[in-house]
Amino acid sequence: MATKMKFSYVKKELSNLTQKELITIFSDLYKRNKDVQKYFSVKFGGEDAAEELFIEAYEKVKHQFFPNKGDGALKLGEAKKEIQHYKNLTGDEERTLRLKIAYVDFGTEFTAIYGDISSSFYDSMASMFDSIVDECCKKKIYYEKYKDKLYDVVKKSDVRCG
Repeated sequence: MATKMKFSYVKKELSNLTQKELITIFSDLYKRNKDVQKYFSVKFGGEDAAEELFIEAYEKVKHQFFPNKGDGALKLGEAKKEIQHYKNLTGDEERTLRLKIAYVDFGTEFTAIYGDISSSFYDSMASMFDSIVDECCKKKIYYEKYKDKLYDVVKKSDVRCG
């Protein structure tokens, strides 16, 4: 098993390369790794690229609850992983928050359609909702922007309990 090099070593080695050699390395990375392609798309493509990746992530989250064919697999870990992956690639806090809201909204809708689910499902929904609330408390602009949507999610989930 190869050991992971410290970034300080990699940085030192990169600083010894010519611009042409650096471009070759980045070209190879770009060709071999889809995440690098997505990262560069956001880095150099700006908002349009971030929105395109958001839509892709949104559809992947939705797929866990409501696939185009068949029943939802409810692989909540996969949906959460997609949200985190989007955040890591883009650093886009607001769109990441929107993905989290979609996750809870899809979960609430899923329960309304299919009935009672496991306690781990509800724990996951509550945990994600807590995360959303924390972010809205830190950035009041998010609260103002999404409070109606959050209220709707709570209202829909309350109907299921009552």
